Amino acid sequence: MASGQVSIWVPVVVAVLGIIGVIAGQFVSAWREDRRWRRELAREDLRWEREQQRECQSRESEAAVHWRNERLRLYSGFVAVVRDWVRLLRQASYDYEPKKDISPETLSRLRELETEAMKLWSEIGLIGSEAVDEACADFVLICRGALTTLEAHVRGEGPPAIHRQWIMDQSDVVVDCLRSELGMKPFHASDPPQRQGSEVSEPDKRSGCS
Repeated sequence: MASGQVSIWVPVVVAVLGIIGVIAGQFVSAWREDRRWRRELAREDLRWEREQQRECQSRESEAAVHWRNERLRLYSGFVAVVRDWVRLLRQASYDYEPKKDISPETLSRLRELETEAMKLWSEIGLIGSEAVDEACADFVLICRGALTTLEAHVRGEGPPAIHRQWIMDQSDVVVDCLRSELGMKPFHASDPPQRQGSEVSEPDKRSGCS
C-alpha cells in the first residue's frame, strides 16, 4: 500500500460503526419511549383507579344520605303518630280506665292513627334495625289493644282497665329508640318501663334501643 493512501477497510469500518450507532440509537430511543409510555400508562391506571374510588365513595355517600333521609322521614312520621296517639289517649281515658264520654271523632281519629302506624311500621321494617322494628311493633300492638278497649267501652261491654301511664312510657321508648337509630341522644332513660298489673292493653313483649 502506497504511503499516504487510506486502507479500503477504513471507510467500511466507519460505515459499519455508523450503522451500528444509528441502530443502537434507535434501540435506545425505542427503550426510552417504551419506558415513558409505561410510566404514562401506570399514571393513567392510577388516575383511573383514584377516579373509580372517588366515584364509589361518592355513590356510597349518596346512598347513605338517601337512606338516612328515608329513615328520618319514616321515623318522623311514626313519632308524629305516637304523639297524636298519646294526646288522644289523654283525652279518652283516666289513669286506669276509659272516660265515659269518648267522642266518635276521637275513636275515628284513633282508628286513622292505627292505620297510619301500621303503614309506617311496614316500611320501617324494610330499612330499620331489628330493635327499631320491635319497638314500633310493640307500640302498634299497644295502639290496637287500647283502641279495642276503648271501642268495647263505648259499646258498654265492660272493658278491662287501661294503664295509661304505661302506654305513655312505651311511647317514650319508641321515640328514644328512633332517635338512637339516627345517632341522636335519647330524651329519656334507656331502661324500658316495667309492667304494672295485667292490663290487656299491654303487649306480650316490648323492646328498646340501648
